[in-house]
Amino acid sequence: MARTMLQVPQDKLQGVSISLYLIWIFLEFVALDMISLKISDVFIQYGQSDIEISCVVNCSNQINVDGIQLLRSNIPILSLTSNNEIKWHDLELESRSEATTKPSCRDGDVSYLRVEIPSSRIKPVKDSGPYMCRLRGFTRHDTPFHENSGIIMLNITGGFDASRSSKDSEQGGMLRLYRAMIILTGIMISFILALIMVREVRMHYFQREAK
Repeated sequence: MARTMLQVPQDKLQGVSISLYLIWIFLEFVALDMISLKISDVFIQYGQSDIEISCVVNCSNQINVDGIQLLRSNIPILSLTSNNEIKWHDLELESRSEATTKPSCRDGDVSYLRVEIPSSRIKPVKDSGPYMCRLRGFTRHDTPFHENSGIIMLNITGGFDASRSSKDSEQGGMLRLYRAMIILTGIMISFILALIMVREVRMHYFQREAK
């Protein structure tokens, strides 16, 4: 009976130890908070300033970085792979921008993945929107994890008005052409009807003369 009473606290102690270990692992994940998103300016005037977007990792000996990813509207556009290579998912953006990276991640240092879009090559509709960074890695206990940064909305002004003005101008030109074609068609129909009327009058006149 005494032996059984001694085993109960020991079993409880093992359960408490496991619970504390799981809580510690959970707190380790929560405390990481290692990746952040930085944008040069969230309000961009079209054609006046470049866009610079960076995913910055605060390095720690608590984790091993396996990959960094930049997303727009929750769709990956650029990644830094586990081999420290830049991989483009948005090939159109690749053709009009430049990506740089600092892949090494030592304790107390920073690593980053950055994309720069020149002001002359910005596309307001496509480049505007919510951006986010994603970090993949392993803890020092070889537990895989991923962490997302906060979301930042990039706003580009000016380009929409220019596009709309151009579109309105094109529509106005098409409308004027359409009106001109209608007027010309109306004139031609009126001319043909006039010829038919003259022909009918002449035929009626000649028929009367023949009688």
